[in-house]
Amino acid sequence: GALGWFMVKSGLSENVHVSHYRLAAHLISALMVFGFTFWYALDIISPSGGGEGGGLKKLSIFLFSVVILQIIYGAFVAGMKAGYGYPTWPKIGDQWFPDYIISLEPIWKNFLEGFAGVQFIHRYIAYVVVVLVGIIFYRAQKMQLTSQQRKIINALGIIVLVQFTLGVLTLLYGVPIVVAVLHQTGAFFLFATTLLLIHRTK
Repeated sequence: GALGWFMVKSGLSENVHVSHYRLAAHLISALMVFGFTFWYALDIISPSGGGEGGGLKKLSIFLFSVVILQIIYGAFVAGMKAGYGYPTWPKIGDQWFPDYIISLEPIWKNFLEGFAGVQFIHRYIAYVVVVLVGIIFYRAQKMQLTSQQRKIINALGIIVLVQFTLGVLTLLYGVPIVVAVLHQTGAFFLFATTLLLIHRTK
């Protein structure tokens, strides 16, 4: 609640847009509340946890960390309205790495406060997420997993593909509100499903 007001307050001055930093903090705090509640509920439903997960546990935790970083950058894109710029894919404009991505000084500022830099990071973390889910799916085919674990991994694969597609469509069609909201909702389900996979692997 405090972060929500702190976020709103940043838009009640000469700047009519809320701070993208505060927006990201408010969003992540909401996901933390959900995450702890969800984990506790899973403990109640299944106190013994899930089946063996082998090497999936560490990989799932790494994926979860990347997903959180991606959601933060999604909040940056939304807060800065960076999604309205460069509505092309897979290239940004007509280049893979245009010069204006690093036009600000110092260079780190481009990836926290630059429209092109923030969108660039959000795009390429999406590729990392897809690759990591692909690796999890591939490794799972060679492991003895429970039917529930396989269902979670299959769901994770479907969610990440839908989410990636929604992200591309949001970009190409100039951030239509319905598609953008579906894209944000997809991020929530990706967060929840990754957390579920971590809980269900030993």
